[in-house]
Amino acid sequence: MPSYLLYLDGAPAAVAAQLSARLRESKTPFVRIDECPHRVGYDGKCAAQLAQQIKRPESQGRELEQLLDTWGEQDGVLFVMPSMAVAVRANERGGSVIQTMLRADLSRKD
Repeated sequence: MPSYLLYLDGAPAAVAAQLSARLRESKTPFVRIDECPHRVGYDGKCAAQLAQQIKRPESQGRELEQLLDTWGEQDGVLFVMPSMAVAVRANERGGSVIQTMLRADLSRKD
């Protein structure tokens, strides 16, 4: 899966906070996966938030479900928007990287 990377000087927590603020300011619907109630495994993780924010039906699509299921093992913050999912992570130089994790119409009815 091809992905895009954006390298930034700021710490991951600051970059994630700034991204959240900018998405809210632009009225772009999104879900921060770290703000969803903690669950073991996928088991509908963030289903209510995704349904409310990006109008995602209960059947979230296999790619998104797999990403959410494995995300708990990852470091960083995952943002899900109607057309993509991106991760904010620390990079080896002490800054941050924003990486595209999934591109799809996540609001479609499967």
